[in-house]
This record gives sequence, C-alpha cells and structure tokens, in this order.
Amino acid sequence: MHPIDENSPLFGVNLDTLEKKKAMLLTSLSGIDESIAQTMYARSAYGFRDILWNHQFQDVIYHTPDGHRYIDLSFFHRTQALESEISQ
Repeated sequence: MHPIDENSPLFGVNLDTLEKKKAMLLTSLSGIDESIAQTMYARSAYGFRDILWNHQFQDVIYHTPDGHRYIDLSFFHRTQALESEISQ
C-alpha cells in the first residue's frame, strides 16, 4: 500500500489535477507461483477516470472463532466507500 501523506507525490492531488495532467498510475507486481516455482510479473496502467475516490480495498484476511486466520481472495478486487468524506 502507498500511504498518501505529506511525503507522497499524490498528496493534495485531486481529480481535476489528474485530468489536467492526463495522469496515469502504473503498477508493477512480482511474486512466486508456487505450483511451478517461477517468478511471475504483472503490470497495469490506470487512468485518472479509473480511480475510486474515498474508497479502500476490502480486507481479505479473516479470523475464525478459534483464532486461526485465512485469506479469501474472492474479495481481492472489492472496494468499500469510506464513511468520512475526504476532499477530492
């Protein structure tokens, strides 16, 4: 995750700023595919219209009543609106 604070290049940026600059966010991920023991890579580009303001990703880590943790990746792409409005 990238915290957007005073040290972030996105600090103070809003939809108008991104639109005027025709900004894009580029992501690059790498990880290990355990079934074939190979490093996998993925890249994506997101335009300013793809950004959901005042949202956060839904948590995918859950706890069972007996204290175990598990990951449910079926929620990996889901977001939820934040309760408090943050200025765009």
